[in-house]
Amino acid sequence: LVHEDHRDTIKHLLQSVIDQEHNERSEFQAMRKEGEYFDAEIHIGKVTDNELVCVIHDISERITYEKELKYHASLQQNVSEAVIVTDMNFQIQSWNAAAERIYGWKAHEAINKSTSDILQTQMTSDQRDQSLHDLNENGWWQGETIQQHKDGYEIPIWGSITMVKDANDMPF
Repeated sequence: LVHEDHRDTIKHLLQSVIDQEHNERSEFQAMRKEGEYFDAEIHIGKVTDNELVCVIHDISERITYEKELKYHASLQQNVSEAVIVTDMNFQIQSWNAAAERIYGWKAHEAINKSTSDILQTQMTSDQRDQSLHDLNENGWWQGETIQQHKDGYEIPIWGSITMVKDANDMPF
């Protein structure tokens, strides 16, 4: 049931529960009866002096999802273009390293601030209305605009905004 690389860890975990009378949990590689290994989580608790209870869950999907999240987060931080994530009110939720380099604001300075306060995008009201219309109608907008560096100088930007939606077609 337990991959040989994890057997000592599970033995120590069991002994810890027996000796210290507290619950423990750990993640490890388990083996199905067909011989296939999978990611598992074990919870061990002491019921009485002579009894333990162990619950093992298959966490393969969670581990795969966590790896995907780490991969995407790494991509966002390592691309050369600014990636700025906002909520529907254009409050900055995420600000990558390229945005720091391009705009001069550190992530902790920009996050939870309005894009209008940080980027100071120069658009006429007609251009702004059209970009919002395109975003709401098509789910994206692209165009050239002028934004501002933290130090006050203007930066010509080719910007792209994409609305990300959930499975029910609702914006996040």
